[in-house]
Amino acid sequence: MLSIKRHKEHSKSHYSTEAMSEPTFEQLKESNQKLSKILEIGKYMSTQRDLDTLLKIIVKETSEILEADRTSLFMYDEDHHELWLKLSEKQEINEIRFGANKGIAGHVANTQKIMSIDNAYEHELFNSEIDEKTGFKTTSLLSAPIENLQGKLIGVIQVLNKRSGNFTDSDREILMMFTSLAAILLENSILEEENLKKERMAMVGNMASTIIHDIKNPMTSIRGLAEIIAMDSPENAQHANVIVKSVDRLMNMTEELLDFSKGIEQSIKFEATNCNDFFSETFEFIENELEENNIEFIHEINYSGNIEINPDKIQRAIYNFTGNSRDAMKNGGKLEIDVSESDDKSEIIITFSDTGSGIPEEIKDTLFDAFVTCGKKNGTGLGMAISKRIIDAHNGKISVESEKNIGTTFKITLPKHQ
Repeated sequence: MLSIKRHKEHSKSHYSTEAMSEPTFEQLKESNQKLSKILEIGKYMSTQRDLDTLLKIIVKETSEILEADRTSLFMYDEDHHELWLKLSEKQEINEIRFGANKGIAGHVANTQKIMSIDNAYEHELFNSEIDEKTGFKTTSLLSAPIENLQGKLIGVIQVLNKRSGNFTDSDREILMMFTSLAAILLENSILEEENLKKERMAMVGNMASTIIHDIKNPMTSIRGLAEIIAMDSPENAQHANVIVKSVDRLMNMTEELLDFSKGIEQSIKFEATNCNDFFSETFEFIENELEENNIEFIHEINYSGNIEINPDKIQRAIYNFTGNSRDAMKNGGKLEIDVSESDDKSEIIITFSDTGSGIPEEIKDTLFDAFVTCGKKNGTGLGMAISKRIIDAHNGKISVESEKNIGTTFKITLPKHQ
């Protein structure tokens, strides 16, 4: 009832400022056809359980019903009060994110009221940044909030460039009905995905607890014996040190997985770390593993100063990114890792470039979500999610560029000082 009431309020506020006229037979016929189409789409959408498929249907059918060039769907990130482009027809750029108070979409998100604009570039709120990035020219637009039954914002839908002129009162009404239907289906789909993830997380947590319990004593014994062996000679000490660090790495990984499954935010203890020493040691581990997989490993450390990080966690993230590249080069290839200083000298940039198969299109937008994996026989779908949490905890950023059968480049940016 709340969504119907909200719809009526939108209609009332709109028609109080514009003169109403009796619809013609042709207009009624057209509206009836569109409403029938919406009911058909609603029946079809209700059978879909995959969120990405559902969103593609919403975007495609909105453009078709309203006779528009394209439709874009922005999802609302409540934690950061941002809108991010989830899907757009002929989507030229994957990552578009902006504050939920910017542009027409931001205004619609804040007011949660529909907006129709005939000349976009003449409107004071219009943000041409997206047009500049995509090369698309917006003329007219119709933008509406997507809300759940409690009136909570889920996202914003924008319909661009009606082919037969400007958007009409009928278009506004149809879009509001369509977004009300889409909101219900979207929320149901999101809840189903969240419940499934919770079940999977609980299962991972139980497994991790069992593993920790079973291997803790043997690993403690291995570590202790390695420390005894290290006393025999400098050569043994070097090999024993590798064993000790490998044991510590395995235990840290398992406990980190347990904390991640329980949603526990691990406390980050930063320490001043020499980049040259840290990356030299890390790359030594990586090199041995990549050689076994017929992968050429090229690395450069172009910054030898200190950085404030948690060495264990950053090393864990690096191993994850490297493992991702290794898995994408099943028949061998080349991995390059470059460590450099940013132009303003406030950050370091770690760049991973591989010659692998690239990131599949179907997981590009959800790469850092839990349980997202594709084509990996033994993949858990948690490596990238854990890595992103680590980088976020270091106030860093991750960017990705990938092309099918050409390769993938991950770029991690970390501040020098926390």
